[in-house]
Amino acid sequence: MGGSAASIRTKRTRWSFSSTTCLAVVLLSLAISSSFLTVLLLPFVPNGVVSQDVFRLFNYSAGSAASGRQESLSCHPTHSENCVRHLSSKIKRAYPKRMDRAWCINQENLTVSSESAFVDSEGRYRGILLVKNPKAASSTSAGVAIRISRRFNCQAIQWQHRMAYLYSNRSTVNGASFMFSTIRDPGARAVSSVFFHLISRSNNEPTDDIILNYLRTRTDKHYGSRSNGQGGFQLRYLAMEEIPEFSAWNGTIDPTRVLNPHQVYQNVQHTINEYDFILVTERMDESLVCLALLLGIDVGSVIVTSSKVAGKNYHLGKPAGKPLICVPTVRSFVSPAVHSYLQSDEWRAANFGDYLLYQAANASLDYTIENVIGRESFESTFSEYKRLKSLEAKECAPHVKFPCTNDGEPQPAVAKTNCYLRMYDFGCGYPCLDQLLEKEGV
Repeated sequence: MGGSAASIRTKRTRWSFSSTTCLAVVLLSLAISSSFLTVLLLPFVPNGVVSQDVFRLFNYSAGSAASGRQESLSCHPTHSENCVRHLSSKIKRAYPKRMDRAWCINQENLTVSSESAFVDSEGRYRGILLVKNPKAASSTSAGVAIRISRRFNCQAIQWQHRMAYLYSNRSTVNGASFMFSTIRDPGARAVSSVFFHLISRSNNEPTDDIILNYLRTRTDKHYGSRSNGQGGFQLRYLAMEEIPEFSAWNGTIDPTRVLNPHQVYQNVQHTINEYDFILVTERMDESLVCLALLLGIDVGSVIVTSSKVAGKNYHLGKPAGKPLICVPTVRSFVSPAVHSYLQSDEWRAANFGDYLLYQAANASLDYTIENVIGRESFESTFSEYKRLKSLEAKECAPHVKFPCTNDGEPQPAVAKTNCYLRMYDFGCGYPCLDQLLEKEGV
């Protein structure tokens, strides 16, 4: 009798592993850890990689140890978008309301310039903590964080590019901190990083060879496109604990496979549970309205003029030992060859954790709107937000002054009175926005 290739492979897999089946079942029944099971199976698998067929054969599962429930990784985590969405639906969470503003530290003895202002008596970070994810609406999120701090006189705030594990000791006593971040589609974020760091700032031509080489090889913690086999750039950056290198993916073994889907699942689940909120870059307006409602603040406090407004064609740079310069910004694009690579099994496997975290953040946003805020309340506030954004785009955005002129000349003195920080494009145009909101009674 004939059979499909998949069924033939399954039969062969079962035959090949029949000698270990009994032992594996016993180990699973005793709740032996997944990593131990993987070690036991390594001598029986090619290239030292436990394939997805093996995971299915032994009902290899992922889930919350705390709840005692197990979620089977029965689908292929790399090749199926539906699989990632299914797994993310098991990870999603409801973000809590934080209207007490205990996170707004504003004692008179605190100063923004003093590092000690941001820690309690035991050295734990407190206040507004932004894990500023590179090339994932980082300027917008920094502008929002600073805007909230200024509107409510919150003097303890962190907005710099720092990996999340540096805040692993943050204070959660009596709600003394509010930690949030952003997440972006992994492919879009990586391409944006290529164009910013390699094309715009380094003045390279945006050829397929240059872009693809960056996507395949750059693993820098702040400027890279992927991680060192840790599940993805963003998962590594947002994780509250350092993830071991090559624990999730190793291109020298098999570039199209996730080495330990169960562990990546747990890393993503642990990461999203550590945050008070994660904004989704592609749904920034919804995310900001949700953030305002969770914090119990007006939507005017989360509106900032986008640094991507028309006419902003330069960004300010300070080369070592040289004067300020304005670097032309080359707008990113995706060629057919780059698009094909971003859809490849290799890219999806290397960044499985990022895709899972991205979808989990999306699902958590929806879940929070429906179950914490309420759809009717959200839609009402969202309408007001869109009204104010429309006014801002008409009355303020066209007149914003950035650190660079439209002709590429540095103007830090002008930016100092128009942006929250003279060297950065964070919240530029806020004086006009504040006047607009005052006129609107917000």
